[in-house]
Amino acid sequence: MENLRTTTSADIKNVPVVNLYISDFQGYAYKNGDNINVSGPALDMFYYPRNKSKFFFSSLMYHEMTHVFQWHGNFTAPGGLTEGIADYVMVKSNIYEKEKYTKFGSGSRWDEGYGVTERFLEYCDSLRKGFTAELNKKMRYKYSDHYFVELLGKPVDQLWRQYKAKYGKSKFLQQTQLVLCFQGELLMETHILSQIVRMFLEMIVRNLR
Repeated sequence: MENLRTTTSADIKNVPVVNLYISDFQGYAYKNGDNINVSGPALDMFYYPRNKSKFFFSSLMYHEMTHVFQWHGNFTAPGGLTEGIADYVMVKSNIYEKEKYTKFGSGSRWDEGYGVTERFLEYCDSLRKGFTAELNKKMRYKYSDHYFVELLGKPVDQLWRQYKAKYGKSKFLQQTQLVLCFQGELLMETHILSQIVRMFLEMIVRNLR
């Protein structure tokens, strides 16, 4: 678990054996104790093209193996956070579908999970090198939102707002874009007009923050 810096015997969770089961069930994959369960039908359905099957399966294993070894505050940490950390290790492994993966600024909550939370953790890493690894260590026995204050000096909700301000579009701009597209062929064809209107809208929003 190099990406989570659990490099000493005191840091590493004692897991003598990890069992991997591929069987017939609905869903994709899940961890149960020290067991990783993967759906055979899901592998058959989603692993295309076939020559990338090893890549897809390796990506999945990085995520699921992280669940086996990560800390979760004795199950008090938000589920979305533990899923985000599992994706974080997967992304750091560089074995994931970059073109299809969640973009920075996506999501509506910091603990939404998977790619949304992973991208937020990367942002937190940019504020303090090794943040995610340190957060994981703190969650060995319990979890608290205050860990974000201890490590970054700010509440997690404030960090999320700053992250969204940096990467995400405001709801106001999203709604306005929808209105412009809804007006029909005239505005959609007058591309220059749309660009001008959007430039002024972005200026307004910046000054209102």
